[in-house]
Amino acid sequence: MTGSPDVVIDWDLDPVDASVTVTAGSVVEWQWDENEPLTVTSGERGSTLAGLLFRSARTRGGSYRVRFLEPGLYHYHDEEHFWNEAVVFVVGESNEERGEKDNCATSWAIIWWLTWVAMGGRGDMPL
Repeated sequence: MTGSPDVVIDWDLDPVDASVTVTAGSVVEWQWDENEPLTVTSGERGSTLAGLLFRSARTRGGSYRVRFLEPGLYHYHDEEHFWNEAVVFVVGESNEERGEKDNCATSWAIIWWLTWVAMGGRGDMPL
């Protein structure tokens, strides 16, 4: 994704204001610079759907971006640290209501899931 994000979240071992509200179509960027590895993983911790929509690389520092095209409540967490959990609340019209035909996050999630199932459902979901 090019351009500036609409919202930047300081994602560290003690995140403040990690839960945000954005409008549909917004780009959220997580930034971190820690001595311990962190991730940004969609879904609720322990859910079989965790990581289905998005999952960053496990790194000690970096950034990760997601464009949220559909309204809804998107839980996310850090796979390494149980206390790092938050939500992105997306408000506004859906793609269908706006007349758009492509939902990148949903389309890629379906492709990832199908690939993962084709691989026998073992290991991490492909990115």
